[in-house]
Amino acid sequence: MRYQTKGKETTMRKNSQQIREMLNAHGIKVTPQRIAVYAALEELGHASAEQITAKVHDTFPTVTVGTIYNVLECFSTKGVISKLNTSDNKMYFDVNIHDHHHLLCEETGEILDFGDRELTELVRAYYASHRMAGTDGFEVTDIRVQVIGNFRHNRSNHNRTTKIPTE
Repeated sequence: MRYQTKGKETTMRKNSQQIREMLNAHGIKVTPQRIAVYAALEELGHASAEQITAKVHDTFPTVTVGTIYNVLECFSTKGVISKLNTSDNKMYFDVNIHDHHHLLCEETGEILDFGDRELTELVRAYYASHRMAGTDGFEVTDIRVQVIGNFRHNRSNHNRTTKIPTE
């Protein structure tokens, strides 16, 4: 199953000056292409490098998918964005860097963020009390849960998400 992406419903988008300041604060050299990549990802929501490339091509028609991957890797390494690997082995990128989990709909390909501190703490506590053989010295630094399933109703008219066409 190839997952489609959904726009951010609760995140206020940054203008180019705010993006510039955020990149500077993370020690990232500011270029028009990097601003365009971040703005595209912010607009698209969970997006693949190919989807971001298509969006950035509107402004920078000569940018390559390789350049986009390099920018995304830089952003990820510096903590500006996060990565999401889906069950179909597809990589998506996300501007939501706060602790959250994902609902992945196999039928529609929709990816939704959800925050649940209680679930995170439950998984952390479970791991702490149920150590597996060979994991001595392993320290949990992050917990990301992907819940995969299907919506029981048609979400094509859902007003909190924007469907982005797949490539």
